[in-house]
Amino acid sequence: MIPENIESKKALLLVNPHARKVQDNLNLALTYLQDFGLEIICKETQSPQDFNHFIQEYKNQVNLIIIGGGDGTLNLAVDSLVETGLPLGILPLGTANDLARTLGIPVSLFEACRAIATGKKRYIDLGVVNGKYFFNVASIGLSVDITNNLTKEAKRRWGVLAYAITASKMILQSRPFRAEIRCNGESKIVKTLQVAVGNGKHYGGGMTIAHDATIDDQRLDLYSLEVKYCWQFIG
Repeated sequence: MIPENIESKKALLLVNPHARKVQDNLNLALTYLQDFGLEIICKETQSPQDFNHFIQEYKNQVNLIIIGGGDGTLNLAVDSLVETGLPLGILPLGTANDLARTLGIPVSLFEACRAIATGKKRYIDLGVVNGKYFFNVASIGLSVDITNNLTKEAKRRWGVLAYAITASKMILQSRPFRAEIRCNGESKIVKTLQVAVGNGKHYGGGMTIAHDATIDDQRLDLYSLEVKYCWQFIG
């Protein structure tokens, strides 16, 4: 049954079939979205090229893009979303879901679908690095090593704890590097394990890095993990 006073919308739903919660929730999400009055075109892919291809292919046939997955899946589509100007709805079906957490999107699948169908548009900031847009964070150093060594099997088995488990392994192999940080005409040289530029409040599997950060404050926050020895970080 379609609830009253909900404008009919046609949406393109893109999902990464290997995202942690997609297989168990996709059919249920489709049912909820359709019950809320949305006409859904659903495409499953894990290829960055396919995400952009589908958005371009259907941009004149839909008025909403819905993405089911985690932060990595969302970043596959950000450039095409900027280019087309289509609004984005998020089903937080990944492991960390830091962007969804920052935006206050409900964890409940039903409530997330309700928010997509009945919620209001909200404009957010984006970052850009080397010509590539990002929603939540861009980083170099330790966090990149963690992401590259975080396996699908670990995420399925341990969920968000997989980040901490992988981090504990990678920190022992990490070595500090020197970086020059330039901001507002000033320059600083740091010896660090990681430099990250964040757009939202949450990062790295739910950690709250900047309590006062919001994703629409027209500000990016820079975090540098400056430790002299790796054991200081572990301790």
